[in-house]
Amino acid sequence: MRSTCCCMKASLSILPVTGSMRSKIRGDLGQTIVYSKAKLLRVGAMELQLQCQCGQVRARLSHMQPKTVNRAVCYCRFCQSYLRFLGQEAAFADTQGGTDVFQMSPRDVTFESGFELIRAVKQTEKGAARYYAGCCNTPLFNGVQNLKVPFLGVFTGSIQGFDEPRNADDAIGPVRARVNKQTDEQWAQPNADRMSVLRMLLHVARLMLFWFVRGDAKHSPLCADNGQPRLSVERIRVKT
Repeated sequence: MRSTCCCMKASLSILPVTGSMRSKIRGDLGQTIVYSKAKLLRVGAMELQLQCQCGQVRARLSHMQPKTVNRAVCYCRFCQSYLRFLGQEAAFADTQGGTDVFQMSPRDVTFESGFELIRAVKQTEKGAARYYAGCCNTPLFNGVQNLKVPFLGVFTGSIQGFDEPRNADDAIGPVRARVNKQTDEQWAQPNADRMSVLRMLLHVARLMLFWFVRGDAKHSPLCADNGQPRLSVERIRVKT
């Protein structure tokens, strides 16, 4: 991973971990051997700012670095139809119709403002829960409807300071794989081969096991103190 200095020069929205945060991380590392064996947290971790287009919804993403997240591009028709539903195809889909997202633990998400403006929808009864800012229809992240599964897929385009591709590569790493390809053009993109997808799936499995053992689901900002979801997920019908 390139140095954090390059990313800092490009945007003040990408911040290095402070001394106090490092102390907390070291304290957390002493609580379970899973941390030391997985070696997921490093001194170079960053904080990122998740923000909707109008600025009313903001959240802080902590402990971000390539080895603690998984970045991928999805070409599935559900992601494409979801962006059409929001009217955000031009802003969040690439020229081949792919959506750039990165998977992370909900434990590392802290909302700073606008949580009451977030809306949640699903396209199928058991499909992904998709969260967006109701104020401006900005897609924020996807997740599993069962909040006991610690998993969020954040839209890379909603991160402040990622206007330059280099910034995203520094903070969360390059795209590991491209999934759900539908056309020859999509298959021809970098990291679209089956081996890249397999390596990505192994990385995701390792991350999710780590998050599950650590109990990250209990610290999700989407859960109330009693463990119930803070947001209801509405079923929408959009042509795929």
